[in-house]
Amino acid sequence: MADRYEYSAKVRTPLFRGAFVRVFEPEDVKNDDGTVSKVWSVTTILEKGADISAIKGAIAEAAKKLWGDKAAAMVGHAKFKNPIKDGREMANREGELYAGFEPGQITFKLSTKQRRPGLVDKLVRPIVDADGKTLVDEKNEVYEVIPSNAVHSGCYFYATLCAQAFDRSDGFGVSLKLENLQLVKPGERLGGGGAASAKDDFAPVEGTAGGDLADLLS
Repeated sequence: MADRYEYSAKVRTPLFRGAFVRVFEPEDVKNDDGTVSKVWSVTTILEKGADISAIKGAIAEAAKKLWGDKAAAMVGHAKFKNPIKDGREMANREGELYAGFEPGQITFKLSTKQRRPGLVDKLVRPIVDADGKTLVDEKNEVYEVIPSNAVHSGCYFYATLCAQAFDRSDGFGVSLKLENLQLVKPGERLGGGGAASAKDDFAPVEGTAGGDLADLLS
């Protein structure tokens, strides 16, 4: 049987904290056929009780399009790949939770292989790089670096997405396709989504300015 896919209409998330933010430099992901795809993605962190009815509705819509009257049974199946997870599932191989995640939180990954997702700031101006370079005057092609627009894991976003129901040889379920993002406010930086710069990792070492090699090695 050939792989099958169906999509929901586009919906918007509630405000979420972003983890593993990869919206400028995509991740290389190996496909089942051995090829490699460029994937842009962000993982959401929402507090317990957050209203995700729109996301659940999109999942149900895509599932019904793909499986029809069997949708409820497929979604309830033990092997169904559900994109919505609890924060306690976001752990490494040693069982340690990744930075920013806690049990009881709602989390789901948004990703796309088709193009880099659009990213705008609170004033709906396009943000073009991780440092916050922003298009402030499209007519005259004027850009400006706005510090509050720096983009990294830990910032808060809205996103638009559509649900993709899939039935393939490697399993069945629903994934969430990232469309666009709006940066709403900065947040404390989390691990993931790219390495920190060297200047962020270190401070000047006292007593080393102008010292000779023996002094530096002592």
